[in-house]
Amino acid sequence: MENEAIIYTDEYVIYNNLINHEKVVNHHTVNHGGGEFARGEVHVNNNENRHSLLRRFLRIGS
Repeated sequence: MENEAIIYTDEYVIYNNLINHEKVVNHHTVNHGGGEFARGEVHVNNNENRHSLLRRFLRIGS
């Protein structure tokens, strides 16, 4: 991570302690389980897109 990071995630519990990381200055979430997929600038579409591309790449390579 760079000097300071603003993190955008869904509310999956694994991300709960991100704000305690020394370089994380803010952590914003959306609640996919509650039907919330975006709120202003807060969304995880870019991350999900990257993961889908990675999964596709890994399937092709195996």
